[in-house]
Order: sequence, then structure tokens, then C-alpha cells
Amino acid sequence: MQEYGPEFSDGIRPIFTSKKARRYDSFWNWARQDVLELYYDIMSQRVTKIDLSMSSHCLRLMNRVTPALIDMLHRIVWCAGRSNSPAHTLALKRGTALVKMCEIGLHAQPVYQFTGQLCAPQLRINGSEAEYVEVGRVGESTVHDFVRAVCCTNGVCAAVDASGNSLDIVLQKLGLLTTETHDKQQRELPPMVHLKSRRADPVSWTYDAQDSAVFTDVLRDMCDNGLTLGNRCALVTGCGRGSIGAEVLKGLLAGGSRVVATTSSYSASTARYFQDMYQTHGARGSQLVLVPFNQASRQDVTSLIDYIYSEAGLNWDLDFVLPFAAIPELGHDITELDTQSELAHRAMLTNVMRL
Repeated sequence: MQEYGPEFSDGIRPIFTSKKARRYDSFWNWARQDVLELYYDIMSQRVTKIDLSMSSHCLRLMNRVTPALIDMLHRIVWCAGRSNSPAHTLALKRGTALVKMCEIGLHAQPVYQFTGQLCAPQLRINGSEAEYVEVGRVGESTVHDFVRAVCCTNGVCAAVDASGNSLDIVLQKLGLLTTETHDKQQRELPPMVHLKSRRADPVSWTYDAQDSAVFTDVLRDMCDNGLTLGNRCALVTGCGRGSIGAEVLKGLLAGGSRVVATTSSYSASTARYFQDMYQTHGARGSQLVLVPFNQASRQDVTSLIDYIYSEAGLNWDLDFVLPFAAIPELGHDITELDTQSELAHRAMLTNVMRL
């Protein structure tokens, strides 16, 4: 290890052990708690109308419904109908509708549908300080609006025309861009979100209208019908608090997947964080298995895969591998390769291929 130094040696130290694996699969228990919380929120008049939170709550119950839960809902509806108070009347009305929804959900696969707020990144400059914030997307209140905006060629062209493409203006002044050429470029401008292929040119990647149309249809179908992931197994690494991997993990659980999630900072508080995530998003048939794992360790990569596939372990067959684990290299460029760089490339490239 003199070649790499102590930081590299510490960074590749294995931490995986199946003895520390934690499994969360009691979706039925959290569903009952959700029903009781919703009932008492209505009775205490904390909930008086249907809003985004209420819709998310109902969708979550549909994804978790069991015959025992429907029996519980019938009992609550019967109790609510014994009084004419405003709270009891609201509980009866909402409860009756929820029973019908859950009876439909009982015979369907769990479905992931995005019900959160659509946000866009924004960078605010205040003197010498830069602040990153996320703000609501203008003119896009639903997922349908978002997909329509990012997949519509005309919308992108309109946005370019409105802002005034400064590069085109310069080229026109130099006589290098005629109006005819400009109009042709505008017509051929691909959507903001699109796919490229080497179908037309084996050397370079170019916009593929055919594949992009299929991708757009899939996005629109997800908006209309949601995404069902029942009976699917996934491995997600790098899904700590506030990460992209964590949001993907929530969607997998809401869709009914069985997921192995890894963490390099295994502790009681970390386990509690993932338990809370399953409590909120776990659907019928979903499982969440949490294990300690160091993606920079070759031994951990081998041990993790053995644990997932072996009969002595989970005996799963993975459908998805989503490696989000990363080691930062802030302030490094190509001339400053050091031990941290060696470790980062091992974790994010070499061992990803091993996985």
C-alpha cells in the first residue's frame, strides 16, 4: 500500500456483512396506521378538503391495500355513519370513496405516480455569494405539463425565438447564417429531452426521431397510468439523504419492487432513515433490504452479489442495478490526480463494471 498511501487503503476497506442486513416489508402495518391517521385528522378537522397531500395519502393506501385493510375501512365507515356531525359526515363521505378506490386497488398491481411539486433549479447571486435553490416550475403545475414542455419541439423553438439566440444573431451579421438556413435549423431542432443513436451515422451520435417518439410515448403513458414495478428486484447504491438515488428508491418502493439499498455510513440513525422511507413509500409486495457496503472495495462487491443471488442469502435475480454511490473530487482537475482520484475512479468506474 506504499504505492497508494493510507487514504487509499482505508478507502477500500470492506464493510459488508450479511449479519447487519435489515429487512423492511411490513407495508400492511403502515397501511393500517395511515388509515387511522387519516381518520383522526378528519375527525379533528385538520383535513377539511382534498389537496395534494390528501391525494398522495389515498394513492399510498391503494398501493398497500389488503383484504384486512378493506374490512377495517368498512368498520370506520360504519362508525362514521352513526353521527351527523360535520366531521363524521366528512369521514363518511371520504371513507366511502376510499373503500371504492381500495377495492379497485386490491385487484391491481401497485403503481408509482409522481404527486410532489415540480421544481426547477435556480442560482441566485448575492454579491460574492452564490445560492442554489429549487423553485416551482412556471406554467407546469402537473407532470403532464412538464412532459409536454420537455418533449415538444415547437415549445423549444418558441422558447429559443422568445429569448433571441445570440449566436444566431452574430452569425447573421457575419453573413454566415441566412434566414433559410436559420428556419431549417429551427425546424430540425430536437425536443429538450430526446434520444440519440448512430443509426444514421455509424461514427457520430445524432438525434433519433423514431427512438425519441417511443421515449415520449412511454413518458406520457407513465403520466396517465403510472409505473408498475411489482415482482421486480433492484440494487441501489448511493441513496443517502437528499440524493438522487434516494428519490429513485422511493419510486421503486412505491411501484412494488424488492430493493437492496446500500449505505457506507451504517448506523442506527441511517437505519431509521430507511425505515421511515419504507414506512412512507413501501407498497404491497415491496421489500427494502439495507446492508453496509463500500463500493470502492472489490471484496464488498463480490460479497454483496453473492448475498443477493445465493440461496443462503436473498436468492433474488436482479432486474435493475442503479449505482449512484460516488466519491467527490472537488477542486481536482486532470493535472491533480492523487489518492482521492484513484479511489473515486475505483468506486465509480472499475467496481461499477464489476457489479
